[in-house]
Amino acid sequence: MKEPLITLEEIRQLLLENQLYVALSEELRYDSRIVMDSLSLLWFLEKLEQRLQLRLELQEQDYERFDSIQSIQQLISERAAAACGMAGGSGERSEQG
Repeated sequence: MKEPLITLEEIRQLLLENQLYVALSEELRYDSRIVMDSLSLLWFLEKLEQRLQLRLELQEQDYERFDSIQSIQQLISERAAAACGMAGGSGERSEQG
């Protein structure tokens, strides 16, 4: 069975660990609205790419989609699938232990 490249909880923890947005708290839900300034967004992208060990090729309109954990995960899945599609992958990680 395949699982997402990064889970909703992993994205949530990355946001909380790095305190990217002062208003974020332990109450942050997957559908909570997130607002980051441009510097915070760039910093988050750097941490995210390090975590995924993957360079995300984003379009200008993609940056607007960093407004909730759910939309971030969806965007990552789409971009990773597109990148892996060129290399023959699926943008998902398999459960192999």
